[in-house]
Formats: sequence, structure tokens, C-alpha cells
Amino acid sequence: MRHLISLAFLCMCLGVSVGLTSCASSMGLAPCQPNPAHDLLAEINRIRAIEGIPPVRPNPLLAQAAQAHAVNLGEREGNGHFGPEGSTPLDRISEAGYLPMAFGENIAWGTFTPQETVQAWMDSPGHRMVLLDPTYDELGLGGVLNPRRPIWVAKFGARREKATGRCHSWPVR
Repeated sequence: MRHLISLAFLCMCLGVSVGLTSCASSMGLAPCQPNPAHDLLAEINRIRAIEGIPPVRPNPLLAQAAQAHAVNLGEREGNGHFGPEGSTPLDRISEAGYLPMAFGENIAWGTFTPQETVQAWMDSPGHRMVLLDPTYDELGLGGVLNPRRPIWVAKFGARREKATGRCHSWPVR
């Protein structure tokens, strides 16, 4: 069941569904819940707007990397920025084909709504820095929505061709 929910979430992250429509029902799977990726993106951009920071827009390559890491974390009960094989956020977005000038990764687990997730990130100085960094203009979201321990992964990025002379990486706790 976890894989079905993850697959549905990936479909939503990649824009296969819109609003409350079901991405999975067209593939013969159980219907999707309301679009959590859309809602999380909206909440992130709402907070950025309050802070006077331009919005981020969805990027399917970042979403692919975010979803793969969320599934990996869910399957191994992990909760960190490093994969079991030692991969880093940069490794994962590069493998997905995204060449960043700047990137950041936020992870949350155990939060059930977009508002709870963004608030948890805002309450953590390193995650807040990533969420509010105006360098980032693209975002990929991934998640494993299980009732026991939801996992959310947000991959923020700016492509090399948009270089501003600044280079960032994810926060290290």
C-alpha cells in the first residue's frame, strides 16, 4: 500500500493531476486524496510571499529526486539527508538530471498537513534558511503518506544558467 500512495504522490508532484482529481484512478489504482504536493507548494509560496520572497515553481527533475528519497527514507525508516549508500542531496538531484547552481533539501517526518510541515521547517533555523532563500526558484516535492509516519522531502534549486555568484547547499544538522 505504501508504494501505491508513493506512486500517487509522485504523479501529483509531476503534475499528472490537477487540484482534487485522481492521478491514480486513471492507472487502475485507488483514487488519490486531495493533492498534498499542490497544497504544500501553495503553503511554501504563501510563506515566501509574506516574507517578500518570490515564489518557487515546480520542477519535475527535483520532484523525481525528492520522491525517490522519500520512498528510500520510508522503506528504511530513515530520517536524514544522507542515503544508506552515502548519497547526498547533490548526488540525488544530479542523478535525476538537474544541474544546480544552488540547492537545498528540507525533510520532515511525522507532520500530517502542509501547514504543520512548513511550520516545522520555519521553526528550524537551517530549514527556514532554505525555505526562505530567494536564490531558489524551483522546487520538487516528494512524500510517503502513511498514517503512522508521513515523510515529506522538498528539494529547492536554481539552475546553473541562472547563477548569481552564490552557492548554497542543504543545511547540516
